[in-house]
Amino acid sequence: MREYGGASGNGLRRQFLLAVACLLVGLFFYLIPTGPQQSIASGIRLTLLRPFVDIRSALTAARSIGREADMLRAEVDSLRAWVANNAPAIEENRRLRVLIGLAPLVERSYRAVSVHRPGNLGSQSTIVLDLGSEQGVHALSPVITAEGLAGRVLEAHPSLSIGMDWSHPDFRASVMSEDGELYGIVAPEPATFGGAERLILTGIPYFDVLADGTLVVTSGRGGVYPRGVPVGRVGGLAEVEEGWHRSYWVYPTVHPASVTHALVGVSHGPGPEGEADLSSLFPAGTSPIPDSASEGGPGSAPATDGSG
Repeated sequence: MREYGGASGNGLRRQFLLAVACLLVGLFFYLIPTGPQQSIASGIRLTLLRPFVDIRSALTAARSIGREADMLRAEVDSLRAWVANNAPAIEENRRLRVLIGLAPLVERSYRAVSVHRPGNLGSQSTIVLDLGSEQGVHALSPVITAEGLAGRVLEAHPSLSIGMDWSHPDFRASVMSEDGELYGIVAPEPATFGGAERLILTGIPYFDVLADGTLVVTSGRGGVYPRGVPVGRVGGLAEVEEGWHRSYWVYPTVHPASVTHALVGVSHGPGPEGEADLSSLFPAGTSPIPDSASEGGPGSAPATDGSG
């Protein structure tokens, strides 16, 4: 009868040979160039480690969905509270307008939309929306985010729309100071290496001064953008024409590259556009201060000769 453990010598030999083989393989991978190392590592990730990578990706996605669900729940609760608080005032406004014979307010509705970038050369300021004319989107429909004005629609196709953000050379918007005292027009100011980092506000009377950090919002004039949507904050004097007007740099509250979801204005019938007042959606003091403005970016300090 063979004794128990009689093959232990062969087992130890196999373990020793396996350890030596692992050591030689590890030394081989350590000594080969970086390029082949990365190729082999990628192959292992795509084959042997693929299930573990997929599990980790699924766990990360689940955690992200959980955080987004909490954020959406908080936003829905805030919206429910806002509607409950304002419902009596809205109903009272409607009844008063009926009593004094005024026409009902023309309101524009908004729909959530996903924002994409074409990605090809020359289309840095172009955005693609996943809603089109079939959903009520039309040319000149405003695109708005939680931070403020992002842009507008240029072309509306049946199932998608093509638009531009504020960095587009053709972008213009009628704006005013948050207190409604001063009005002007903002347009993009090209950066040194293409694109646009900021806007320039023109049309401010010479004897009126805007302090740095002043919030600039849409005025509702022109029939495109509703009133009260944040556009940016004043970041310094850009130009002075003696006795005529002043121009100011404006740093937008919306960074175009960060826009992935937004609201787009939709309508299903004729009527004046741009008359809605969205000031209540952006209470005073809640609009973000752009990093470039808070850090004193280019143009944040007025030139001594008044030429910017």
